[in-house]
Amino acid sequence: MSFISKQIDSYRIAYNSDNFQDVPKMSAYIHLSDKDNNNLGALRFVDESPLPKNIINEDGTFDIFYHIYRFNDIINILRYEKPLWVSIDSNFKSGQIQTFS
Repeated sequence: MSFISKQIDSYRIAYNSDNFQDVPKMSAYIHLSDKDNNNLGALRFVDESPLPKNIINEDGTFDIFYHIYRFNDIINILRYEKPLWVSIDSNFKSGQIQTFS
């Protein structure tokens, strides 16, 4: 496995009231940024099963998909745990947020 890991320093949360045609039906998303405010990627929350496959974009950002029922769990991790990292396996595209103590 080859993990791409990046430290999370800030995030922006959004709930959608409508859906766009070119993306999976998202209920909410969280954009992640590093200390220089560079975009790391997004955690996307959907109301569908199975989950869409995680994506590594050409610019090195990524989209990691979770079911919407996991939203509060992820928010609690972002709010209360530090430091935070986001990782994705470049081979299998499995993604995760992590904390280290």
